[in-house]
Amino acid sequence: MNTTFLRALRRFLACAVVITAVLAAVVLFAPEEAVAAPCCDACDLRLTTCLAGCGGLPTCEDHCFTRAETCFNNCIEC
Repeated sequence: MNTTFLRALRRFLACAVVITAVLAAVVLFAPEEAVAAPCCDACDLRLTTCLAGCGGLPTCEDHCFTRAETCFNNCIEC
C-alpha cells in the first residue's frame, strides 16, 4: 500500500482514540450533580412522599425538608 495513505490512516486512528478517551473521561469524571440532576417536579414529589411517610414526626419532617432543599438546589426545569 501507499506509505502516505498508511500514515494518514495511522493519524486518523490516533486522533479517533484520543477523542474517544477524552469523551469517556468527561462522562466518567463529571460531577454527579451534572450527570444526575433531577427535574424540579421530581423534588416536589419526593418531598410529598417523604412527608406522607413521616406520620407527623418533627425530626422526620425536618429530614424531608433538608433533602428537598438539596434537591431543589440541584434540580433543572424539565
